[in-house]
Amino acid sequence: MRNKHIEVSIIIVNYKVEKELINCVSSIINSKSKVSFEIVVVDNSIKNRLETDLKKFSQVKYIKSSRNIGFGAGNNLGARHASGNFLLLVNPDTKFSPGSLELLIKKCESDAKIGIVGPQVLDTNGNILQSISNPPFLLDSLFVFSFLRNIFPFGKYIQKYHRKDLDRNKMQDVNTVSGVCMLMRKSLFNEIKGFDEQFFMYFEESDLCYRAKKSGYKIVYLPSAKIIHLVGKSSTDKEWIKKTFEKSRFLFFKKYHGLYPAIGAEAFIRLLTVNSFLLCGILCISAFLNLYKLDTLMMFFGDFGRDYLAARDIFLTGNIPLVGIPSSVVWLHQGPLSIYLISLAFKIGNFHPVAPAIFYGIIGVSSTFLVYLIGKTYFNRTTGLFASAFFATSPLIVVNERMPYHTAPIPFFALLFFLVLFKVIKGSTVFLPLLFFLLGILFQFELSNGVLFFLLFIAWFIYKPKLQNLDIVKSIIGFLMGIVPFVLYDITHSFVQTFGFVLWVVNRIRLFLGLTLSGNSTAVHLSDALNTIFDQVRRAIFPQSVIVVFIILAAIVWINRNAFQKDKRHFPFLLTLFWIVIPVIGFSVHAEPGTAYFPLIFPAISLIVGYSFYKLFTISKMVVLACFVILIIMQGFYIVKNEYFMDTSQQLGSKVSGWNYGLGPTFAKRNAAVDFIVKDAGNKKFSIKGGGFLSEFETSIDNYIYLAWWKKAKVAKNSQLTYILYERKEDVPYYQKVTYTNGFIYVVRTD
Repeated sequence: MRNKHIEVSIIIVNYKVEKELINCVSSIINSKSKVSFEIVVVDNSIKNRLETDLKKFSQVKYIKSSRNIGFGAGNNLGARHASGNFLLLVNPDTKFSPGSLELLIKKCESDAKIGIVGPQVLDTNGNILQSISNPPFLLDSLFVFSFLRNIFPFGKYIQKYHRKDLDRNKMQDVNTVSGVCMLMRKSLFNEIKGFDEQFFMYFEESDLCYRAKKSGYKIVYLPSAKIIHLVGKSSTDKEWIKKTFEKSRFLFFKKYHGLYPAIGAEAFIRLLTVNSFLLCGILCISAFLNLYKLDTLMMFFGDFGRDYLAARDIFLTGNIPLVGIPSSVVWLHQGPLSIYLISLAFKIGNFHPVAPAIFYGIIGVSSTFLVYLIGKTYFNRTTGLFASAFFATSPLIVVNERMPYHTAPIPFFALLFFLVLFKVIKGSTVFLPLLFFLLGILFQFELSNGVLFFLLFIAWFIYKPKLQNLDIVKSIIGFLMGIVPFVLYDITHSFVQTFGFVLWVVNRIRLFLGLTLSGNSTAVHLSDALNTIFDQVRRAIFPQSVIVVFIILAAIVWINRNAFQKDKRHFPFLLTLFWIVIPVIGFSVHAEPGTAYFPLIFPAISLIVGYSFYKLFTISKMVVLACFVILIIMQGFYIVKNEYFMDTSQQLGSKVSGWNYGLGPTFAKRNAAVDFIVKDAGNKKFSIKGGGFLSEFETSIDNYIYLAWWKKAKVAKNSQLTYILYERKEDVPYYQKVTYTNGFIYVVRTD
């Protein structure tokens, strides 16, 4: 039964903390307060049985909001239904000490100028919690909320903001009391129009208290009144809390300092953090390793030249290719996207042969950032930092990122694909068209990326997302948009790409299973395929030592040994593991996986390694951090010391921990050979031909042809003056005279 006259209305806003709220209401009622009160519960949760549970309390008014409107708006809604002269705004995860309510009201009634009173807030162990502060104005906030707070002498600003100088056991006037619990006159609440509802949560009490003081009222801290706060019970999503906190802080800055100062302050606070400095350092390392000495140490094979010539011809002839280089299957081609990207680099770099490598190197740096982003999204920021640092310094990954070739951008688009896949599995089916568009893009860069079809099928089978017919139609359209060049090519070529790829996949599976007349199976080559797979993984992790690789792999297995338990927390790890395992199974079925297949899983390897180091880091911070730093320093030093594994010395064929030290002559050596040819030919027309193994493939000398064209030489397909190029001395016939050599390339002139 309700009192006719209500002295205080206690307003509690609930969002998914029903148990704590019931306990809070019970503690208020059990405190046997001598003042008349009502409890107004504003329920921001969508679905619960709170209204039913509260019916046993006659003092409670239940108000259902249409949605989660936030803390300030929820209190405003409750105040509109409040009958008391005073409003007690309190969090649901609190418990009242006996007599506290009377003390707060008595203090407020003692002076007409007292507008707001806040109690002493304790944790469950009786420790005094922070509940008084200054308003978060710009100057103090730049020090309190930024990395500067940890640097002497800026700590004094934290002391000032949190009023550490004040005795927490002494009653006193303050600037702000915590929104965990505050009592205020309803007349004042109405006068200043309650909470500013643009603050969803955080800083709303600072804004309210500041406006109350501007209206001439005092804010009083009353330690004799005590409540217990169950810290963190009302909100547990740390990422959401961080974003909401930052948004509210920006809105406070904007309200009291203007838009541009607010933008500047938030940029300073958010960007200049320890994580930001570490990430910036990692990106700088990535940029250095991806771009260092590209003008001399760039890899430049014949197939690279083939793409260069096709990209050049887009501008010279207007001929836009619809397919790229032939794949290992005669009738199938890779997609032309790499050619399009090279043409873009040519447009920017005026056809300079190093421009595409720089362009791809920058994409590689972007991939490093995406590894951090997906590591943070899947796991946490620390994992993102570990993974991105590993990705930036992995020898095999760096070599791939520096190549002006169709495999270089694959990690970038694979990262985008799995970032979107994560959102789709989480329920955001609106991203399905984008997911399949990215699948089409990856399929164009390398046909072996089609293994992701199997991964999507398995993901669909496991997670069973609810798809509408329209979702399927949009996904098909998205994929077709991703392979537009293939579609256009197939229309005029009897759909050889579409049907040819399907037949190729079916044939590889048939051969692997031994479904042949002879019964022979390509599974006999499985050991060779597994050796290739391990070799690629080793080169990505730590090519210097097989023992170190086994130690790292053993640590990964041990630290993640419980990942297959039925627990949603393991979902990101398992998805990343699928990212590796499904392609590896596909590579094994192929029986002869090429090196171009593996860039797809480079980011996943980095994420698994990064996450494992993070888990070890939680066990022993300094030891694990020291080991990881040593690892990436050794990787970076190994790459630079060995000059990106290009042939830069006369010791061809020498070994570095099993990795053939010699990925071919450097760009500088090839360029020097062409310089000689151009100078030697003068104004005469000449042709360039390959000798030795260079004569086996039509595109083997396209790199040299492009360099000669770039130097404005008169290159002809058939000319009496011919330069035959060899890249191995033993291939030069004894009867031919070497006109030029730099120790790596041998030029024979024939007239």
